[in-house]
Amino acid sequence: MKIKALNACALAVAVFAGCNSSFAASTDWLPDKQMKNVIRSWGGGLNGPPPKFYPTAVNCKDDGEGPQFKMTYTPMSDPKPFHRWDWLNAKTSDLTKAVGRLKLSDEKHLKYRVIQKSDYVTPSGTKMSCAIVYR
Repeated sequence: MKIKALNACALAVAVFAGCNSSFAASTDWLPDKQMKNVIRSWGGGLNGPPPKFYPTAVNCKDDGEGPQFKMTYTPMSDPKPFHRWDWLNAKTSDLTKAVGRLKLSDEKHLKYRVIQKSDYVTPSGTKMSCAIVYR
C-alpha cells in the first residue's frame, strides 16, 4: 500500500511540474547582433508589447570570429523580479563603469546590479566580461 501511495504521489508531482509554465531555456551561441534581435523578440520595449521572457544567466566566449553569447531565460509568467534589465559586454576592468553608464530614464533611485556575469579572453589577450544587470 505504501509503495502505491508513493508512486501516486510521485506521479502527481511529475504532472504538476509538467503543467507549470515556469521553465528555463537557453538560446544557441549567437553573435552580438543576432542576440540583440532575439532579445527584441521577447517584447517589453517602452511602447511595445509586455515582455514574454527575461534573462537569468549569460555565457560568452570568443572563438576567433568575434564574441558569441548564450542566454538562459525564463518566461515572464509571474510578477517580474526587477524593474528593468539589460546586458553588457565590456572589458572586465571597465564593467563597473559600463554598469554606471546605463541610462536611468525613470525610477532614477533604482541602480543596476550585476546579477550574473561570465568572462572570456579575446584572441588578442583582452579579458572581457558579459553580464546581466537588473534594477
